[in-house]
Amino acid sequence: MDPNILASQKHQEMLAAFWPRKVSRYITRVLVKKPITPNQTTVLWGVISVLNSYTVYLAMTGSWWAIPLVPVIYQFAFILDCVDGEIARYKNLSNPIGGKLLDGVCHRATEFGLLATFSAAAGVNGQWSGTYENALVQFTYVPQVALTADRKKIVLTGINIVG
Repeated sequence: MDPNILASQKHQEMLAAFWPRKVSRYITRVLVKKPITPNQTTVLWGVISVLNSYTVYLAMTGSWWAIPLVPVIYQFAFILDCVDGEIARYKNLSNPIGGKLLDGVCHRATEFGLLATFSAAAGVNGQWSGTYENALVQFTYVPQVALTADRKKIVLTGINIVG
């Protein structure tokens, strides 16, 4: 193992210290020889992580085959999240503003992707509802949604308002 790769690994995250860092060093060893930048690696894991939200959606709406894929894909994205910093330190391309900012954007995109996924899956299962109340009126609404025949879009079919 290249000592520069080992020296570049930060062991500050408890979860990463167990096995993702042990796996990431092998991926880093391959990628440092390629013309890939740390920011490109960050974007790669960010895109994989956000797209995995669709796998979560499939799992939540009855595609049971997708359930084991969700943690595997997230673990792969997590390993790549470790690799981007290792590449930056190894190639001396660390950028506390650009790298940290892009990393934060990818983490927030993942979180918002999951939020949208949970909302969409809840709507398909008929669990969206809300209550509106002010000094004059109070009512509860439940949107009625359905999947298109090809299961690619959620469409609003109506709203039931009570109150």
